Amino acid sequence: MMTNSLTPWSVKATNLAEHARNAIHTDAGGRAAGFPGALVAGVTVYAYLTRPPAAGWGLEWVRNGSAEVRFATPVFADDHVVCAPVAAGGSTVIEARVGGEVRATCVVTESVVGEVGPMGEGEALESANFTLDGEWADYGRR
Repeated sequence: MMTNSLTPWSVKATNLAEHARNAIHTDAGGRAAGFPGALVAGVTVYAYLTRPPAAGWGLEWVRNGSAEVRFATPVFADDHVVCAPVAAGGSTVIEARVGGEVRATCVVTESVVGEVGPMGEGEALESANFTLDGEWADYGRR
C-alpha cells in the first residue's frame, strides 16, 4: 500500500456532450428521474477517481495496476469533486467526495503483475489495435 505517494485532486464535474444522448445526463432528464439535475456519467467519475494513482504511480500503474469502483450516490454536473486517497484495511482507496459526502470509492492496487485473474497464470492479453473515427474520435483522444 503506497497511499502516501498519492495526492488529492479536485475537479468541477462536467458532462461531455456525447453523454447527452442518455437523458439522465441532461438537466431535464435528471429532474424527470427525480434528481436535482444532470447526473455525471459513471465513466467520467471513474476517470476522476483514477487521476491520483495515474499521477502518483505513473505509466506502470496504467500498465499493471488495478482499480475497482463502487458508486454510492450520483455526482451531478457542476459538483466540486475531491478525489482523495485514504488507507482502508490494507488497501488504498480513492474517495470521490462532494461537500464531504462520499459519492464513489475506487480500490486501487499499484501492481498486479503475477496475480492470477480470470485468465490462466502467465497468459498474456492479445494486442488490440483499432482506429477511432467519426464522432467518437475526439472523445477517445480526450
